[in-house]
Amino acid sequence: MADAKTKQYIQRLTIRELGGMCPVQGFGTVNDSEWYFRARGNSWTLDVDDKQVLCGAFHDADGGSQFAAGYMPIMHALKCIMVGLGEWADAMIAEREKKEQGDD
Repeated sequence: MADAKTKQYIQRLTIRELGGMCPVQGFGTVNDSEWYFRARGNSWTLDVDDKQVLCGAFHDADGGSQFAAGYMPIMHALKCIMVGLGEWADAMIAEREKKEQGDD
């Protein structure tokens, strides 16, 4: 779960599109950055400003299909996006704090 700093950092989140099959794709903005989500085969990725932030594997309930990510439920895709954006925000906060400490 995201802490208060992370929640405060993520502002102006928009989802312009999220849907499809093989691949499931989505894109939008967070703060002033562009994000892109793609799930295909058995994995998914989330990029922010053309840099990979997070990736993961996805298998169907039976653990079978090697193409399960391409049919990922939209609510699961949304969860992956939110987790990834939380990771991105945490990294941006850490970078900002490091710069502020270096300014002393």
